[in-house]
Amino acid sequence: MENVPGCRIAGKGRWLRTVPVLLILVLFGAGYFRQNAGWPFALFLVMLAGAVFRIADVFLLGLACGLTVLFKIEPLIRIWPLPFALALIVSFVAGRCMRFARDSFAWLKMGRCGRTECAMVALIALVSGIALAGWYHFTRPDIGDLLDRMPYLSPVALAAVGVGFSIVNASCEEFLWRGMIFSALERCCLPLAGVVVVQALSFGIAHLHGFPRGISGMILAGIYGCMLGALRHRAGGMLAPVAAHLFADLVIYALLSSSILT
Repeated sequence: MENVPGCRIAGKGRWLRTVPVLLILVLFGAGYFRQNAGWPFALFLVMLAGAVFRIADVFLLGLACGLTVLFKIEPLIRIWPLPFALALIVSFVAGRCMRFARDSFAWLKMGRCGRTECAMVALIALVSGIALAGWYHFTRPDIGDLLDRMPYLSPVALAAVGVGFSIVNASCEEFLWRGMIFSALERCCLPLAGVVVVQALSFGIAHLHGFPRGISGMILAGIYGCMLGALRHRAGGMLAPVAAHLFADLVIYALLSSSILT
């Protein structure tokens, strides 16, 4: 595991960090199941506790997750992935403004891009693309709610929108799960396997109503989250997981577009 300063914390100090971080992930997942104002409020309470005790991960993660859930239920800005993007921007600005949280975005770096990392990106992209196409073909999911959000444009314009959407969505989801959440779990002194599994569980739960969706979709997304978590650890930065995730989002957008154009 990477040498992170938080891993020198022991005893009560360690649990003072670990318990709120895990609580935030539980509340964040619950907010995806039942979208109402109560869940953001609970997340903001944990965020305030992080500010009081000057625990940067708790403060920023509570803020980012709380704003994401809040923005998802706000009609004016719930167009995906706008809630994620706005929540991350606000969290970054808050982190830069709060002295005790200024070093919390050390994970925001490109990382290694050698032969091994590129091979892992290619393999994950291939496996995820086949899995998504297979899931869509064999389960025939009801995705009417997703199709309603798709713009009715010419094929060329639709492709351009798809590329832009995929870049923003892949970046935002990776910055939250393989960035903020992964980093916070590392500083909780969890073993690498625990970090990878916990962030992947949160990622899978968030896909209950996404693509893929349902129980099978959550399982697939959870497995995919483990793969991206391992890639994030190997690369030591965000470029590799964002690249792998970008390909998966392009496949998803292509599958959705095909339903509109046919």
